Amino acid sequence: MKDLFSDPHWLSKLAYLSDVFEKLNGLNLSLQGNSTTLFTVLDKIQAFKRKLNLYVTQLDSNDLSSFPSLTTFLEENELANDDIHVLRFEIKDHLLQLGKNFDKYFPPGNTNDLEWIRNPFAENSDTGASEDQESFIDLTCDSNMKDLFYNSSTLVEFWMKIQNAYPSLHKRALKALLPFVTTYLCESGFSQMCFPWVFPQVSK
Repeated sequence: MKDLFSDPHWLSKLAYLSDVFEKLNGLNLSLQGNSTTLFTVLDKIQAFKRKLNLYVTQLDSNDLSSFPSLTTFLEENELANDDIHVLRFEIKDHLLQLGKNFDKYFPPGNTNDLEWIRNPFAENSDTGASEDQESFIDLTCDSNMKDLFYNSSTLVEFWMKIQNAYPSLHKRALKALLPFVTTYLCESGFSQMCFPWVFPQVSK
């Protein structure tokens, strides 16, 4: 094992992986929070998948600027041209496989039928449910509701506030939005309960 730490090719792959894990960690952190919704998750995942495609395109142009740790390592250590060529091939193969895994676990989906939740006041917005059409028309023509929507800090906040005025729309919207929020709240609440038990043990 110790011999690997004197192997420039292995170390270069380690530097690359540190960059990748930093990007994955950034994605993970961006998906956390009590205001995370279905739309937040889908948007962030889609953006990351497009970034993976960008990295592959850059790699084909011998551009490694998206991997700063790897770039620094290669600048400070001389690798044979053949080794660099193999390294680029391995990185490209890994990025493509990573993209396939993201497609497997997060397949492209059509959320057009939920766009009315993201922005009910967008042109041609439609709930897709005939029983809610009249209520939805009332909502979209209500200037007070429009002001409330654009002054709300989150989608959840807006749809919570209209519960009494538009109960059916409220229920459908929250059903799509709340699973992510409640999961985060449960996890963060559990962590807060655990910390008082963990830290005293550590300090003793």
